[in-house]
Amino acid sequence: MAISSEERDFFVALGSRIAEVRKRLAITQMQLAETLAVSQQTVNAYESGQRRVPVSMLPLLAHTLWISVRD
Repeated sequence: MAISSEERDFFVALGSRIAEVRKRLAITQMQLAETLAVSQQTVNAYESGQRRVPVSMLPLLAHTLWISVRD
């Protein structure tokens, strides 16, 4: 299923924010991947906006990065 340019922009921005916070906390992609039970390549794809972050994963992701889902 194709996504709109607005959706793409959203996931690119979300991925960029995830990478920014992860790096600030000195968490590697591999460490985040282990916490989320996904591969490092999947985390990379989330951060680059190439893959959508599942909504069901947002609470764990936010908790791990010490941010609110609303941030």
